[in-house]
Amino acid sequence: MSALTKFLILILFFGPISVINGASEDTALSLKQQKMTLALGLSLYEEKRYIQALRVLDDFIDIYPESPYLTGALEAMALIYEKTQRYIEALEIYRRLYQEAGMTTQGVKYYYSQGRLLYEMGEIQDAGKIFEEIVRLNPDSPYAKKAKIQLQLNEVFD
Repeated sequence: MSALTKFLILILFFGPISVINGASEDTALSLKQQKMTLALGLSLYEEKRYIQALRVLDDFIDIYPESPYLTGALEAMALIYEKTQRYIEALEIYRRLYQEAGMTTQGVKYYYSQGRLLYEMGEIQDAGKIFEEIVRLNPDSPYAKKAKIQLQLNEVFD
């Protein structure tokens, strides 16, 4: 069954939506639409239909810029860009996610992803700076452990 077929079945299944937890009917409908649109994008990603997934996720971001699911859509886009070796686009998304999350656990994950991509792109010094900062600012983070390993690899290959 194609992702589009699954999406259409979801629309038919959910049909009219009533008030959920005191939210207005429009808000409930919008949240359901957002979930379904994101689910379609993720389904296309799982099917390795990356171009279609990017289109759906990009439309999602344009239509629902304030969505509570925005982070999930951006993360999925970054993963697709990585899989398709479009590292600059993935890097831009991870920078955006990091700016929004700061030095939270999720933020450190995004910051580490920036360093990992820079390393992959051959920008070893810039990647090293990110890894060093992660270790310095969040030494107990699981990403600090990964960053230390990356820094050790940098020393081996220098």
